[in-house]
Amino acid sequence: MAISEETRHHLFQRLEEVLGAEEATTLMEHLPPVGWADVATKRDVDALAAATKRDVDALAAATKRDLDALAAATKHDIADVRRDIHELATSTSRDFADVKGDIHELAASTNRQFAEMATSTSRQFEERSADARRDSTELGQTLRLEMGSLESRMGGRLDHELRVMTWRLVTAAIAFGSLLVAAVRL
Repeated sequence: MAISEETRHHLFQRLEEVLGAEEATTLMEHLPPVGWADVATKRDVDALAAATKRDVDALAAATKRDLDALAAATKHDIADVRRDIHELATSTSRDFADVKGDIHELAASTNRQFAEMATSTSRQFEERSADARRDSTELGQTLRLEMGSLESRMGGRLDHELRVMTWRLVTAAIAFGSLLVAAVRL
C-alpha cells in the first residue's frame, strides 16, 4: 500500500485519539516522510561515495592528461614561433643586404655615368665656345639635381623597406609575447 499524505493524516488523527496530541506528534516525527523503500541506507551512501571518488579520480586523470597535452602543444607552438622569428630575422637581414647592394650598385653606376659624362662634357667644353661651356655647366647642374632626386627616391625606398621590416619584427615579437603570456597563464 502506498503511503500518501491523506493516509498519514488519518494515522495522525487515530494516534491522537489513542495517545493524545503530544505523543501522536512525537511518534509521527520519527516516521520517514516517504516510504521506507525511498530511504537511503548507509550501504547506499557508501556505494555513492565510492562511485563519486572513482568519477573524481577519473576526471583528475583526464584533466592531467589534457593539461600535459596542452603544455606539450604550447611548447611546440612556442618553438614554431621562435623558428618563424629566426627565419623572419634572417630574411630581413638578407632583404636589407639586397637593398644595400642595390643602392651601392646604383650609386656606382651613376658615378660611372656621371664621370663619363663629365669627361665627355669636358672635351666638348674645350672644343666649344664660352656659350657652349655655359650650356655644359647647366647640364652638369641638371645632372646633379637628378642625382639628388634619384638619391632622395632611393632613400625613400630604403626608409619604406626599413619600416616594413620593422613592423614585421614588431608583429612577430607581439605574437611571441602573446604566446608566452598564454603559456604562463596555463
